[in-house]
Amino acid sequence: MAGALCADHRPPPWARWHEKGAGETRPPFVLKKPEMKKQDRSTSRFAIDLDRVLGGVVLMALHEIDSLHGLGVAAGERLRVARAARSVPQLLREQRRLLLRTRRRMAENRMIRRQLWTGLLQDLRSDRAA
Repeated sequence: MAGALCADHRPPPWARWHEKGAGETRPPFVLKKPEMKKQDRSTSRFAIDLDRVLGGVVLMALHEIDSLHGLGVAAGERLRVARAARSVPQLLREQRRLLLRTRRRMAENRMIRRQLWTGLLQDLRSDRAA
């Protein structure tokens, strides 16, 4: 509609926004960004801390979900191996092998959980010191 002309063959006033300056292509009806009010430091610090804590909690929750999924998969594998065993010694041998794998996986999960907590606490401490 910018090509519309008035009765005197000039562009209407609302279509002249492009003439204001070289390279300025913003029409006059664009909403201005709201002015940011200065927040006191404690409010912004609280928001940053809350964001970091929530991010850390979400990361830990995702790790726990992954851990539980791994335990469910391991339980299903144990049942499949138990059904496929042809003798009691074979069943015990396979279950022992799976038990060692499960213990190793649980130790890794515990180590990762500890690292997540340590990282979150260090992040919050170092941020407070700055």
